[in-house]
Amino acid sequence: MKALVKGVCASPLLTRLGAARTRGGVLILNYHDIAADGDPTCWLRVPQAEFDRQLSLLERVGEFVTPDALAAAAQDGRHSAREGRLRLLLTFDDGYVNNRYLALPVLEKHGAPALFFVSTFHAATGEPFWFDRVVACVQADRRETLDLREFGLGWYGFATADDRHRWEDVERVLVAIKTLGNADDPRVDAILRRCEELSGPAARKYLTGCRPLGRDDLRAMRASGLCSFGSHGHRHEILTYLDDVALAANLAASRAYLEDALGEPTRDIAYPNGNLDGRVVRAVQEAGFKRGYTTVRGVARSGHDPLRLPRVLIGGYDDPTTLFWLVNRALLAGS
Repeated sequence: MKALVKGVCASPLLTRLGAARTRGGVLILNYHDIAADGDPTCWLRVPQAEFDRQLSLLERVGEFVTPDALAAAAQDGRHSAREGRLRLLLTFDDGYVNNRYLALPVLEKHGAPALFFVSTFHAATGEPFWFDRVVACVQADRRETLDLREFGLGWYGFATADDRHRWEDVERVLVAIKTLGNADDPRVDAILRRCEELSGPAARKYLTGCRPLGRDDLRAMRASGLCSFGSHGHRHEILTYLDDVALAANLAASRAYLEDALGEPTRDIAYPNGNLDGRVVRAVQEAGFKRGYTTVRGVARSGHDPLRLPRVLIGGYDDPTTLFWLVNRALLAGS
């Protein structure tokens, strides 16, 4: 019965009906990284062929727009040129190099613009994200357990099959680590060092596939005419954990890197991990950002706070039925 209800709620007809009621709104989709077909996926890594299929399905019910459409919606709530069609803004968080080599060719095929949020310290240094260091330790070495009790966390077991259940177990570890603080917290740093001690050659090879975008990658993508860029913080730090001085420095460094690399103003930011509060929003505004993107599900419509824009997360295990179910839930909630 649950599958039947989900199937009905995933109807493209319902998508069209929901789009007609959004009054000029924009549905913002949130991707992360793209996997080469046949490579391992995860809860956030969408296979390239599946990404292509998703865009083919979405363009039947809507049209892909640039971030400028958000400004138009905020000003007067205009509908798109084709009345009643869904307006879709594609966004990518973190800034993986596969965004250039795997996502961009699909975007070019469909003529779809996209907004990429980059963690700029990683773009500048090539250093892997802290969470990939943990994932590499578990996944590449096919680890069945990870004992983090000495660091104030727990003992974690992982499903043996490489499917969504195993990835849910991995995500449980990452969520627990995030409760301790950012990567420079002594407890988190100690956990990362332990993961490195446990990791073998397979884990180190795994990390080479998680390389961040670099300056040359950003410029090449911008030259395509389809890619725009925003900040994802400087070190992918959870902004609510930072004091006022560190928060201001983080935002300033991130914006400065992007503007120097691309030669244009940086107006957009996606809050790392989706964490924000009033203090963070004020700091983001003071740093010169015009739009802030959250992980709250919904539709960006006229009158929406531009620094608290909703998005719909699309994951690596989301089939077409799940895709439209997620889209329709957001449309119905925002209509």
